[in-house]
Amino acid sequence: MNASTPSPADHAPGTTPRTMRAVLQAAYGDPADVLRVGEVEVPTPRAEEVLVRVAASSVNPADLAVVTGRPGLVRLASGLRRPRRAVPGRDIAGVVAAVGPAVTGFRVGDEVYGEAGQAYAQFAVVAQSSLSRKPTNLTMAQAGTVPLAGLTAWQALARVQVQPGMRVLVNGASGGVGHFAVQVARAQGAEVTAVCSGGNAAMASQLGAAHVIDYRARDYTALGQQYDVIVDAVVSHPLAETRRALAPAGAYLSVGTTPATGPGEGGPLGPLPAMAGVALRARSARPQRLVVVSATPNRGIAELTSLIEAGEVTPFVERTFPMAEVPAALHALATHRTRGKIAITI
Repeated sequence: MNASTPSPADHAPGTTPRTMRAVLQAAYGDPADVLRVGEVEVPTPRAEEVLVRVAASSVNPADLAVVTGRPGLVRLASGLRRPRRAVPGRDIAGVVAAVGPAVTGFRVGDEVYGEAGQAYAQFAVVAQSSLSRKPTNLTMAQAGTVPLAGLTAWQALARVQVQPGMRVLVNGASGGVGHFAVQVARAQGAEVTAVCSGGNAAMASQLGAAHVIDYRARDYTALGQQYDVIVDAVVSHPLAETRRALAPAGAYLSVGTTPATGPGEGGPLGPLPAMAGVALRARSARPQRLVVVSATPNRGIAELTSLIEAGEVTPFVERTFPMAEVPAALHALATHRTRGKIAITI
């Protein structure tokens, strides 16, 4: 994937050019085959929209699913035969370049971030309701990794209203959503147990986990310990086994998929059968709560920003790729071995 000739955006700081560079997708498939950097027109914001000069983004499982078209279920939203949107990417961090006439919350020059879509481009048009001011203590690259994964973790834990002293286990604690969940739960006063590989134990402890279980050495569902909340960011066990580790009135929060049904993999329905199974068992599981978490874009971003600025939550950025190397970043994500997040600089 080779970058094209530099656009006017590279030579006119402080102005809005007519064209921009962007990662373009015309078909589904391997990221290296279907993504290219090309030149397109800079979008024009409508009345309640903001034009953002994008500085950074990140790769998420949702991005990988949209690019590959797998599992097939994703195509119901993104386009049956080909993607409806030419530019992939969800997370955005950047600077306001222009505002529509009805925008009241932002001005040109404001540093912002949010989950917006069409993020792998030098400029993106975003509804003002989908943006928040960037945390002052984060770089653009850090901020660009937060919205989707960070808010998935925040919204999951908001479903159970974590109280100080609660025992919270995070399975997949070193991954994108998992590493945010550890920090959010710790900030809410929970005693956090992190499940990850032994190689990531130090990272989990630094994030705030009081206990770390190496999943390669011990099975957390068979240790006889029970937890008030289980955040399942990597669904590695059948639900019946996981519930052995859940307190009688505990809450199970499913926010991940199994490797066999995850983004870029799996059959036509992907994780839907497993999600439906959790929903069906939820009716007979009371007083235990079994919840499949479907995150709402940008809900809770003000609260998460406050935690970040207070130093309670900090994104862990393992690697940073330039926009021209988005395919390599997506391939790295697909290995299921990413620690924290992968950033994209635009």
